[in-house]
Amino acid sequence: MLGRLLAVAASTLAVPAMAAPVCAVTAKVATSSGPYSPAAVEAGKVPPIVSSGGLTCSSALLVLLGSNSIKATFASLNDLKLKGSAGDIVYTASADPNGTVPLTQNKTTEYMQNNVLNALGLLGSNNGTLPVNIKLASGVRPAPGRYTDTITMTWDWRICNGISALVCVGSYETPPSPVKSDVTVTLDVTPQDMTITLTSAATWDATNGTARPLAVPGSKGRTTLAVRNPDLVALDNASVALIYKVPARTSVILDGDGTTSSTVIGFTDGSPSAGVTLSYVPGSATDDVDFSADNGVSWTYSPVAGNRASEGAITQLRFRPKGAMKAGGAFSLSFPYLLR
Repeated sequence: MLGRLLAVAASTLAVPAMAAPVCAVTAKVATSSGPYSPAAVEAGKVPPIVSSGGLTCSSALLVLLGSNSIKATFASLNDLKLKGSAGDIVYTASADPNGTVPLTQNKTTEYMQNNVLNALGLLGSNNGTLPVNIKLASGVRPAPGRYTDTITMTWDWRICNGISALVCVGSYETPPSPVKSDVTVTLDVTPQDMTITLTSAATWDATNGTARPLAVPGSKGRTTLAVRNPDLVALDNASVALIYKVPARTSVILDGDGTTSSTVIGFTDGSPSAGVTLSYVPGSATDDVDFSADNGVSWTYSPVAGNRASEGAITQLRFRPKGAMKAGGAFSLSFPYLLR
């Protein structure tokens, strides 16, 4: 009996363990990108869209062995165009981020290449997902909207699951037949307008002066408009105006905010620089700051600094910065007010 038990145990130990799959395919992949402005697409500033191609392999086995192979046949539903209701955006696709190994319509590409695996950082990496890199064509400004395409990647591979000294000592894994992954790519195109953040803070009151001033009737303060261009391209300010409506129970004042600063209308360039300018000259009709006393119907009102009745008639301020606001650039504007 003991001999039979030992024989059964020996035969059990001799059964090889089932090897984990080398590669696995995801049938459906969805990748979204954006929003990007029409101007950014036209200027070619949109970064490449990187999507999973639907195949993930054990990176420990992605070895440049002559008998190893990972092939993909590329097929775009819209013939390499992201299609929208108002038109198409042409693109190119590649296996590597540098675009040196193109993915061509209905053609098969070998991913098991030194320049692909190195460029993807998959050699010796824990990330074994094989991507599709999409680069939008430039030169045409698309209409705002959503643009999509579905790419079918038909995968076939032959990977050794046991390598020693660059020699296959294990078996090869191959799919029973080429398997497909449908990769849906979506791009949102939306105008990226400047963003404005408004803050106000008390700077002086009759009791505390400038030391911890309170926002009480008769106190002075300063309102700041922080402006940023979130787009990937410069924003032309030629026709842009920032209009501030004076709130109830406050007045814009033009003789300072109660501090020792002589600044009335302040302009500060941001980081990164906006690359714009703004000038304010009291009483000037040609500077970049305008006042209205009729809720924006006209902009020729000329208030008198320090005259509270004259200043109290201001209903709106208009700022017209000059120059193209750089991509990602920021600046701030500020002006004093009186709390009534």
